[in-house]
Amino acid sequence: MTYLKARLFREAFSELSKTIELDPGLNDAHIQLGNLYLLSGKRDKAKEQADIALAKDVNNSSGHLLLSNIHIAERNLDGAISEAKKAAEGDMNWKHTSTLPTYIS
Repeated sequence: MTYLKARLFREAFSELSKTIELDPGLNDAHIQLGNLYLLSGKRDKAKEQADIALAKDVNNSSGHLLLSNIHIAERNLDGAISEAKKAAEGDMNWKHTSTLPTYIS
């Protein structure tokens, strides 16, 4: 989402909310909205979005990585490592998987 990259959070929130309203099944939109909530300091709302994505696909690496980042924000290192491992195990074709072992080993 270009709005997130440009740090235009209001616009990103608006577009993601509209996208989810039109198609609640888009996991990527839930993950991006969760990341936006996390950046805004709303960890509970970020977790809700991760949970929605993971309810649809328990192996969703992006969902587990979002949860890992939430745990980091909560200073819960064990939870962060656990979710990062799930992200790495969930989808071996995921583009960020190759960097995870360096963070969790």
